[in-house]
Order: sequence, then structure tokens, then C-alpha cells
Amino acid sequence: MARRFFVGFELGELAKGEVLRVQGELGKRAGDVYHLVEEEKLHLTLYFCGDTDEAAMEAIGDRLAGMDLVGFEVRLDGLKRLPADDVPKVLAIGIRSAGRELAKLQQRVHDVCFGLSAVQEIRPYTPHVTFARLSRGVPSNAKIVKRSLAALREIAAVEWSVSEVVVWASEEGRYEVVRRIGLG
Repeated sequence: MARRFFVGFELGELAKGEVLRVQGELGKRAGDVYHLVEEEKLHLTLYFCGDTDEAAMEAIGDRLAGMDLVGFEVRLDGLKRLPADDVPKVLAIGIRSAGRELAKLQQRVHDVCFGLSAVQEIRPYTPHVTFARLSRGVPSNAKIVKRSLAALREIAAVEWSVSEVVVWASEEGRYEVVRRIGLG
């Protein structure tokens, strides 16, 4: 399996704690219905680069590091059922900034990665942290799926500062931080 790369940022500790709380609730109610994402894999992706070669990823990192990127505040923003509310194959928590800071950062990362990475992403960007995926063989319209989601409590709007962009490599299910790029 080849190394796959992606660019994003990590969750603040309180935000990660809230995501883990929600995962715990889901695990108690529907542990065999959803596969929970491991704690060390919880993050927000700004751009998925796929099987991009190391030299191109270094160029992406260099270009991002050379940009005048500024840190900002974000917060958790409610439960997201993807690809749609009635087909919840992926469960995630939305992320938002008070202004357009997150959208601007994602667009700048997209502009750098689009021409250099193996993936040319054209879908609209929806900022979120995936925390669970529907287990194989479970239909997304099953009653147990609807019951387990209905029982989840509201998600706290925990805030944190984004102070760096991270480039990760993924290989055989393991994530490795390749580079950290500080935001001014």
C-alpha cells in the first residue's frame, strides 16, 4: 500500500475531549453499528493529496511555509451526517470559524495542492472531523442507526486556536506527521 498524504490541522485538547465523549456515547448505544475513528486519527483535513510523491509533497510544504498564513479561532459546530442526513454512512462534527478565516485557509491550501498533488479535488469543501463510519453490512437506513443517532446529546461548541497546518502521511492505517507549518 502506497503512502497517501493529506494536509490539515489537529484538534485542541478540549475539542478532542468533546469528540471522544460523543464517540463514547455512540459506542455504548451502537458499538457494532459504527466503527469509531481512533483518537490519534482525529483531525480536520484541508486537502487530501492521495498518492502524491515525496518531492511534490515537499514542494507543497515549502509553498505553504512560504505563505503569510495567520492563525485563528475555530469551534466545533454540531453533528454532521454524511453524505446526507438520511444516509448517515459517516458521522462527523462540523468545524467553523467566526469569520471566513477557515474558508480562506482551506482555499489557499487547495490552490497550492491542486496543481501538485495526485488528487485534483473539485467537490465543495465541508469542514468536519470524522469520528465514526458505518460498519460493513449495516444498511444506513436501519432502525438501529436512527435510534443510536437520536440518543446522542448535543455537541458542545468547544473553541480552540489553530496555530499550525500539518502534513500527514498515511500508510497501512497508520498516520505519521511529515511536517508542521506554523501560522503567524
